[in-house]
Amino acid sequence: MIKSNILIILALFNCIIFSQTPDNLTRFNSLVDSVVTDINKIIPNSEKISLTSVMPDEYFSLNGRIISRFKGKGREIITQSDNQTDYQINIILDKAQVYYGDVFKEKLFGDFKVKRIISLTGNYNIIKKGTVFSSNEINLQQVDTVYYDDIRSLENNSLSYTRGEIPSEPFFSSLIEPVIAISAAALTVILFFTVRSK
Repeated sequence: MIKSNILIILALFNCIIFSQTPDNLTRFNSLVDSVVTDINKIIPNSEKISLTSVMPDEYFSLNGRIISRFKGKGREIITQSDNQTDYQINIILDKAQVYYGDVFKEKLFGDFKVKRIISLTGNYNIIKKGTVFSSNEINLQQVDTVYYDDIRSLENNSLSYTRGEIPSEPFFSSLIEPVIAISAAALTVILFFTVRSK
């Protein structure tokens, strides 16, 4: 009984330690995975595909992710010159962007947090035997809240699209906490000596 309780406590402790906020690149990869999943549902599993990705040069890692996800789903990708497939997929990524909202605190003496929005826009079309078979907009977002102090570690310096404009820390909020703490300490001392003198 004691051993099983210890194992449960250790397992919970490990979950707490290793639950980290996903970085911005991981979030973008998740959005790309959603696009590939949607396309994959439209095309029969047995079909080979010809794939063209159009995007700014700095999104090269997302292009690699698209290819690896199709292959991971068992798709065979052939070059256009081979022309041995009925399905031509064209994926166009216009913008991959990180946006941080205003800095806020959930509790008075808590850490600063910001809302993080990861967005991916563009479109894709699937051409079957020379005719557009399916066409869709890509307009995906993932929204969450991250600690202000963690922002730099969530960005990737070598990938510009994983970086966003970091908001400045609120001036008055950082001033209010020390004032409250000093006022509370002063009030405690005054009350202590007032009660004691009586």
